[in-house]
Amino acid sequence: MECTPELIRGLKDEERVRVVTYLIDEKGLRARDLGVTINLISMIRSGKRRVSDALLCRALARLTPEELARVLGNQPEPVKATYDDLLRVIATARVDERYRELMFNMIAQYFPEFITSPVRRYVVREPDLEAFRDALMARNLERDTINRHMLYLRRALAELKYVIDVDGVNNLVSRLLSEGKQAAARHTVKAIRMFTKLVIARRDKAVASEVLGNVKPLYSKPSPPPQLPTIDELRALWRALLTPESQLYLTLLAECGLRPGEPFMIRMEDVNLNEGVVWIMYVTRTKRSYFTLLRPEVVDWVKATYLPRREWMLRFEEGKVRPENLGVKADLKDWRQRLLPFDQDRLRREVEETARRVIGRVIVPKILRKFWATHMVKEGIPGDIIDLIQGRLPISHRVLAQHYVILKPDDVKKLILEHTPRICCT
Repeated sequence: MECTPELIRGLKDEERVRVVTYLIDEKGLRARDLGVTINLISMIRSGKRRVSDALLCRALARLTPEELARVLGNQPEPVKATYDDLLRVIATARVDERYRELMFNMIAQYFPEFITSPVRRYVVREPDLEAFRDALMARNLERDTINRHMLYLRRALAELKYVIDVDGVNNLVSRLLSEGKQAAARHTVKAIRMFTKLVIARRDKAVASEVLGNVKPLYSKPSPPPQLPTIDELRALWRALLTPESQLYLTLLAECGLRPGEPFMIRMEDVNLNEGVVWIMYVTRTKRSYFTLLRPEVVDWVKATYLPRREWMLRFEEGKVRPENLGVKADLKDWRQRLLPFDQDRLRREVEETARRVIGRVIVPKILRKFWATHMVKEGIPGDIIDLIQGRLPISHRVLAQHYVILKPDDVKKLILEHTPRICCT
């Protein structure tokens, strides 16, 4: 919506904060989308910095009038327009091209029977987005899948000025592809096509037919397998990392084969350092992870180096750091109980940037899971046990009868710890 001096003067400081946080938290925008840094957003959240007029204008440009009214909690009741209002609309449309385009789009959407050649465009409003979320939930999709569709749809709509048409969508996708953002382009197309099927098709079949017929799905091309790091490279990377938390993160990925996000799910009560066992017990419809094992040398390092660092951070940083500023969407109590109460993006970035400096290439955290499985296969560990440790098999699988009847739990633990790659503390 348009940023006018009257609107800027009329918004109080707390209302400005609500506008910015709505864009970040609900619409999925990033700090750089608003032309600022994440540090400034954190200070705005904590009340240390005020939302400037310039930032407010950039934020308002991403909102519809309905969204602004909902954010401010003062959605006005519809008022019957007068003939003078209609004349002002016509006068504005004659001199303002964007206003004129919006007016005709809305006429085509709400009064298609009066248009001889309907404009093949759809103006998206907030109720449409709510209907889309409801339709996704009715399909029993995973919460992460629903959030991903909503995130990419809102980002696309912000670029398209909330008007969906074939040319606009294809131009946006072409730009994303030209910038090397293949994954973003693929997710954007998927979200727009699903929104078209579930929402637009029920309200404007002509637009839905044109969008679905001309905006084709994108399929990822098979890429060459990534070059797995060697043990010596990972040891050099571990020694070069500057913080104990990034070293522990690398250890849990490379020595335990966890997925990149799983270390941040572990709570202190799930860690048994005396036994060297970490219980994860993360189970969804498509993914699962039960437990992992730590070498005695890793346990000693955690006790001597990492836990004092963690305790220091909790003691001295809690008063001035909020969980949302650390990238952890949890309350303070839950944040304190995490094994890694640190910003996930920061730790990933430290690993990748240090690898580029030390090894000469980026090591993406997710390939360390493949590194661990490949190493254990070379060491002769049965594939079913590897799959169970990494959560590719349900815990009720025949592997329990096939292996665990022969091998006692202590034998399995000894087998894994004898052959797991030794990265930490070498």
